[in-house]
Amino acid sequence: MSSRIEQIIEEIEEYIDSCKFQPLSTSKIIVNKDQMDELLRELRMKTPDEIKRYQKIIANKDAILADAQSKADSMIEEAQRTGQRTRDQAAGIFPGQ
Repeated sequence: MSSRIEQIIEEIEEYIDSCKFQPLSTSKIIVNKDQMDELLRELRMKTPDEIKRYQKIIANKDAILADAQSKADSMIEEAQRTGQRTRDQAAGIFPGQ
């Protein structure tokens, strides 16, 4: 899924590719200023929204990782307690070992 910013950039690239070359030049093109201004204005408006969206994704990722780490730590602690109980029970069942 591409972002709106990527779509606008593609539109700008397609627009530039469709522009006619300036007479006697193979590198300079003639652009419609209003059309280019509109694409750039939309790009400027969408940039903050996209940045906020990506920040939320990163924050969500961090929260998921922190939750997973907490659960993993709890599982390790529980496994250690279970192991200790098993060792204690074994010591009680087989005294002297």
